[in-house]
Amino acid sequence: MIPTRGAASIAAIALAMLAACVDTSPIDYVAPDLRDGATEGGNDASSMDAGLVAACKECITQGACKSQYQGCLKNQKCGFETACLVDAYCLNFSLTDIANLPACVNNCAADAGVTGQSDPAVLAFAPLIVCAQSATGCAAVCDVGTSP
Repeated sequence: MIPTRGAASIAAIALAMLAACVDTSPIDYVAPDLRDGATEGGNDASSMDAGLVAACKECITQGACKSQYQGCLKNQKCGFETACLVDAYCLNFSLTDIANLPACVNNCAADAGVTGQSDPAVLAFAPLIVCAQSATGCAAVCDVGTSP
């Protein structure tokens, strides 16, 4: 049997060893710069046909959804999130089912700095997504199966 003082010493040594394994010091985090076309946080669009992404981007920025896109660009976060989603080819989601958004949507929103549903970027973003998902908008080239 281990004396009480000996058990306390062993417990102290075990706790010290356990604490030595965990580094809780803060780290400097710098969000990746996605303005150059990188898709950190979104889907890996590099495995997709680049022509599909380009056609979707053209439709949104210069085609059927141009006016909604221009409105979105007035909010920096909205423009950043849109670029991320289009580059990731991640537009096939329902705005009415926010509990089941694909990871690429949540990641792009977080990378853009969107803080929640009440963020002004969301208000600027919604009309653009409605257009992109509409049959009269960009659904055909942005691979959106069913519009919300």
